[in-house]
Amino acid sequence: MDAGTQAGIERASTTLHNSVEVVAGGLTGSRGVTYTRSSALFEWAEHQLDEHFDIPGGRLAIRDLKLIDGAMARMAEVMGLHIADYDTSAGPLIMTAPATRNDGSAGQDQPLA
Repeated sequence: MDAGTQAGIERASTTLHNSVEVVAGGLTGSRGVTYTRSSALFEWAEHQLDEHFDIPGGRLAIRDLKLIDGAMARMAEVMGLHIADYDTSAGPLIMTAPATRNDGSAGQDQPLA
């Protein structure tokens, strides 16, 4: 595996690890934090592995990490955390506001909790 692909996998792994810590901290602390998605970074790494390398089990491991990221992002959304996502075609980090629900009685949107 070349240095660029390895660095990309390490970046995706670090992003996922840090984001899981954000969710864990959000359970007992501040909800004004951001969960950063890593699935697009893993998608890029998976593409690199498919095109240039034959690593047994590599695709399955990356697929599992993308599924973990999706589950954790959903948990962050339910908790009302901000979500940031990488768009690998454009490069910048894209931020979204916490999900909201209609309160009904007051007619105001409220963060999901």
